[in-house]
Amino acid sequence: MNREDFEPVAPEVVEGIRQGMQRGPYLGFLGIEIEEVRMGWAQMRLPYRRELDQPGGVVHGGAIASLLDTVVVPAILTTFQFPRRMLTLDLNVHYLTAAVQEDLIAVGWMRKSGRSIAFLAAEARKASGEVVAHAEMTYKVTAREEPREVPREET
Repeated sequence: MNREDFEPVAPEVVEGIRQGMQRGPYLGFLGIEIEEVRMGWAQMRLPYRRELDQPGGVVHGGAIASLLDTVVVPAILTTFQFPRRMLTLDLNVHYLTAAVQEDLIAVGWMRKSGRSIAFLAAEARKASGEVVAHAEMTYKVTAREEPREVPREET
């Protein structure tokens, strides 16, 4: 899919998504950065750092899968109304080549959505342009419930 196939979104929507994603410690650990968001489409970067390598000296497949699973979140957030809770139901990743000491850039987009199910796709490329992996995934999207207070036992 080409980015031009997806409508631009307002800068305040992008900023809201960026702030929301910064709340998760895992994404902060990985260092994933939002580069662009459009309606049902997003692009993110995973800056290379040595901590992401597996023992063989290539970027760990789990880090790549996390990037692919994350890049579709803004696509969902721009398609469904806020606030939402998103859960990955399935993630099918095909690794095509290794990434060695290079940033990865991922693009994710909405294929189709219903009231509570979204079908998405994503692709990760090396900064030099070669495709590293592509993925298909399904998400369950629901209204976010307010956290319940858990009764505490008196001691």
